[in-house]
Amino acid sequence: MKASPDILIIFLTASIFLILLFYDDVGDGAALLPEHLSFGTDVKDRINLDAPLHEIAESAARFAEKSRIENALRQTHGNKSRAAEILKVSYKTLLNKIKEYGIQ
Repeated sequence: MKASPDILIIFLTASIFLILLFYDDVGDGAALLPEHLSFGTDVKDRINLDAPLHEIAESAARFAEKSRIENALRQTHGNKSRAAEILKVSYKTLLNKIKEYGIQ
């Protein structure tokens, strides 16, 4: 049986969400995750667990993406060109994501 791309995306996003919840339950994750993968302690506060599954998956993906961008910018001391390289996206895509998520 071959899974559709949509099902795979939902599965992977839900998996990321469960990982985030696990690290949130353990603590801030800083001791367990490398700096570029640390998501902080407020995962449950940012994702509505009572929402439909597709909304939870979308929220988890957005949270993970925003956190990853913030960490890359911290890692590069705000150097957007270098952060884009680390994230393997174009500079323009990074600028659009920064604007979309309201990252300062």
